[in-house]
Amino acid sequence: MREHTMQQSPHQSNANNPPSSSTPASLLASFHQKLSIYNQLGMHHTALFYADKASSISPTPHHLITHARLHFSLANYRRALHILQSNHLPSQHQTATLLAAQCYFQLNDYDACLALLGDEQPVDTAISALTLRGAPRELHAALCVLRARVHQRLQNPHCALMWYKRAFRCDIFCVDAFHALANAALLPKPEAADFVRHALSDAPSPSHAHTLATNWISSYYAASTNKHAPIPSSPPMSANLDLTMLAALRSFDALDFPTCVHHCRAILRNDPHENTILPLYLATLVELHEHHELFITAHELVDNAPKSAITWLAVGYYYLACGKPELGRRFFRKCTAMDMQIPQAWIAIGHAFAAQDESDQAMAAYRTAARLFPGLHQPQLFMGMEYVRQGSLSQAVTMLQHAADACATDPAPIHELGVIAYRMGDHSNAANYFNNALRRWQAGDASRELCGTSGRRAEAEEATLVNLAHCYRRLHDYHRAKQCYQKALALRPRSASTCGALGMTLHAMSDLDGAIAMYHRALRSSPEDVNFSHLLERALQDMLLMKPTGSMSLSEPSTAMSL
Repeated sequence: MREHTMQQSPHQSNANNPPSSSTPASLLASFHQKLSIYNQLGMHHTALFYADKASSISPTPHHLITHARLHFSLANYRRALHILQSNHLPSQHQTATLLAAQCYFQLNDYDACLALLGDEQPVDTAISALTLRGAPRELHAALCVLRARVHQRLQNPHCALMWYKRAFRCDIFCVDAFHALANAALLPKPEAADFVRHALSDAPSPSHAHTLATNWISSYYAASTNKHAPIPSSPPMSANLDLTMLAALRSFDALDFPTCVHHCRAILRNDPHENTILPLYLATLVELHEHHELFITAHELVDNAPKSAITWLAVGYYYLACGKPELGRRFFRKCTAMDMQIPQAWIAIGHAFAAQDESDQAMAAYRTAARLFPGLHQPQLFMGMEYVRQGSLSQAVTMLQHAADACATDPAPIHELGVIAYRMGDHSNAANYFNNALRRWQAGDASRELCGTSGRRAEAEEATLVNLAHCYRRLHDYHRAKQCYQKALALRPRSASTCGALGMTLHAMSDLDGAIAMYHRALRSSPEDVNFSHLLERALQDMLLMKPTGSMSLSEPSTAMSL
């Protein structure tokens, strides 16, 4: 029998030969390259395949953490945790500690998250290099921010505030920490501005390469916490969305809602999915009674983002604006169930209850907002107004005074205190409150230049001027009362009530010609008002008899401003 010798193919020969010592390193390099490329292309499952092989060839902390991070990006949080914990990485590497804690956070296991991170009370002092122990400042800031977010979820705003402060001191470029301090209502604006200013002064001097960035971010922080500071306007970033949002916020605070909605629409035209502007945009639409646009926006959000809490805030706003507070409240509740860190939703729940005269539930919602967001003064303002509606004036004064102290620029709490003092017959103290409210209006010179004195700003300022005039009339200071009424008419020339009140003041000053002219002006704006007709008749009789009257009773002050 002939023996046949079979020749092996080159592939078979290579397969049977043991790999050389350089093969694993070459294979690892190829897998790592493919991992990076596919990860950048968004093909995370393919990247995960190669990450798994790379960590098998070389189970170093770097490859294992990369493997776990890809599982995290695919929402495989428990698998990411298993990789990290089975290799004892969280106790050895702070990057792994952060990633494992983020997995616990996403799994809503907040106790485990805090146990892993450590929950010692932070000290609000400058961060030294010794404290950082050689780790990057950014990593320490990220760990502190995560601790703060856990405490927010656990409804512990005080601890959250301390950790956000710590994060900002670790790295002044940590915008998450800054926004939480300045915009998340954990700290009043003046306190936030003071803290940021001191933290910036305590920060280490930047390197030459980062000097411009440090100067720019400092000016951005100043503009965010102080409405008088200029908004950074370098040409490359003049149309940047965050800077436009600052301008929108300033317009809203100045009650210039048309300009505010203009900025909001510009942002949404450039980026229709920029959700951070939506709460401000929705609130502005409510103030402008733009029910159709509010409906369209809410409808689009329901179609495109049903899992977003802001979507249901928009739906609730629509129903509340349309006079259906019960339906609105249902959707506000859904919003807070999905994300309880939205202060507008809690306040809107209170408004919806108040619209149905359910004071106890309204107060409960406002108290929740005050507890979760101690930097906001609006919950205390609305609690004070609700106490006024209930007739509990002493409690109302306490709440309104807290609101006035918490926000030294908002005239609304001071105006409400003036209304209470007037109702209690303390006209001198009421005049002091209204004068203080006017000073707060006039202190916002930048806002006045921005929006002038039109719209809601004019209505609110006019109400304060009219009420101050009422006080002066009660104190028989007719000259000052006349001046205040005239200033109010300059803001709203067609206000029948102000024209009539000025006519009554002139009547009391024996200026019958002026009084008759103002009564006629009031009747032109409100021809069916019987009181003005009666006052005009009395003035004409006094003119005939040449017998001027004494002081007459005026109406109560204007109702509370709704800012």
